[in-house]
Amino acid sequence: DTNGMPFDFKAMTQGRPTYLYFGYTNCPDECPTAMADLAAALRKADRSDREKAIVVLVTTDPDRDTATKLRVFLDQFSTDFVGLRGTQAEVDGAQKAARVDVAKREGPLPTISGNPSKHPHKPGTAPHTHSGPLGYGVGHINLILAYDVNDKLPVAYPGGVKPSEIAEDLKLLLTSTR
Repeated sequence: DTNGMPFDFKAMTQGRPTYLYFGYTNCPDECPTAMADLAAALRKADRSDREKAIVVLVTTDPDRDTATKLRVFLDQFSTDFVGLRGTQAEVDGAQKAARVDVAKREGPLPTISGNPSKHPHKPGTAPHTHSGPLGYGVGHINLILAYDVNDKLPVAYPGGVKPSEIAEDLKLLLTSTR
């Protein structure tokens, strides 16, 4: 995790509604928007429900996403969000275990002329900043995976989901039965 401690996903999320996302800090649009949508959804939820939920971002770019960089990125949205990193093989294994396509390194990200840390924002992209040059992109699946209290995956939210929809479903994730 961002504190350099091992994170046992099953043990740490057991019995808790869990939102899992695979992304990276230099992402120009999908990742900051997904994190902003999750933060907004949890703000809309009842406090007692919100405190039971956990949001986990697993970086798909462990070569650049240091623990510090991951923590700074997540703190733009919530200091409670968990950031995970590992070797590329571990990250790939986590994606396979979640049954999503493994992310792939792609070409350079477009930046604003003269400023390699800023990029043109697509409409609907959440406000965010980057701590260094954007460099290359990482093609990854844009899904928020939502696990219920029984560790079942009843919902996969595609990019563009409304925070209100995520918030409404939290009660269902808390009351799921086997």
